Amino acid sequence: MPVPSLISWTTMLSAYATGGRAREALQLFSSMILHGLECKEVSFVTVLNACSHMGWVETGREYFLSMVSDHGIHPVPDHYTCLVDAFGRAGQLNRARDLLLSVPFMPDCAAWGALLGASIVYDDVQVGELAAEQLVELEPDQATTYVKLANVYAAGARLT
Repeated sequence: MPVPSLISWTTMLSAYATGGRAREALQLFSSMILHGLECKEVSFVTVLNACSHMGWVETGREYFLSMVSDHGIHPVPDHYTCLVDAFGRAGQLNRARDLLLSVPFMPDCAAWGALLGASIVYDDVQVGELAAEQLVELEPDQATTYVKLANVYAAGARLT
């Protein structure tokens, strides 16, 4: 039987991660490393996304740091977006915001959208306004941004 390629491993990794089997995805990722496969950007996006969806914020952060220090991979916007999503899902909106404000590039709509979505869930008007403002600058004709901002304000009004 031929040795599986990096593409095969990454496909299996993605299947586990998107299928809600994050624990298996992380075990497979460890096996990839043990087999000496050179992990690529996409492998780490998949791992970070799995951690985010499981609420494993610190585990995801550790993988992010390992990606840079142990594997020499320079983070791309998708890596940061996964971290923003993880922080947001965990209710750590200030941490997510601070990360977006410190990245070495202009954050994209996916990153700001993740933060805006979390601000609705956690009723954070201030963070929601910031995220919506950035989204409006990037895509001024996107109606969903305005709807989500209205939801942020509605959630904030419930608290007062």
